[in-house]
Amino acid sequence: MNLIAGRQGTANEVGSHLRSTLVDENGGVWRVPNSDVVGMSVVGVGNQGYAAPYYNPAQIVTVLSKRDDSDSDWDRRIQYQEFRFIFGSTTEMSPGQNLTVTMTFVEDANQTTSGAPPKVFQIASEIVVGIARTGTKKSYTLHNFTFDQVSVHTGG
Repeated sequence: MNLIAGRQGTANEVGSHLRSTLVDENGGVWRVPNSDVVGMSVVGVGNQGYAAPYYNPAQIVTVLSKRDDSDSDWDRRIQYQEFRFIFGSTTEMSPGQNLTVTMTFVEDANQTTSGAPPKVFQIASEIVVGIARTGTKKSYTLHNFTFDQVSVHTGG
C-alpha cells in the first residue's frame, strides 16, 4: 500500500496516511493512518536529495526500483549528506496466494458527524505490485482501484 509523502520541510519523516480515501453518502471523508493497516506492509517516498523535497508519491515505483538497485533505503553517495529516499517494506506473496488486509478508516478531524452512521460509501486506494525478475530486483507497477458503491447492511 502506498503512503502520502511526509510534511514538506521535514527530513526523514514517513507519511502519516495511506493514499486511500473513503467518501460516505453524506460527503464525509475518511482516511487510513499508516499504523492502521494490518495484514500488508506499507511503503512511502522519501527525499529526492539532501535538503531536497520529497518524491511525489506517484513515483513510488521509481523509488522502489532505486531501493532494489542500491539495496538500501538511504542515499549515502555524499559524506555527511545522507538522506532517506524510501520508507517501509514490501509484503511478498506466492502466485495464487490470498491475503486478508484490514484498513481502519478514520473520519477527517475537521468534519462533524450528525445523524445515523453512513451505509453507502466509495473507496479509492492505491496498491503497488512488484513482480520478481532476477535476484532481488522486481518490476513494479502502481495500481489505482475504486470500489464505486459499497453498501453496509446491518443484521436483522
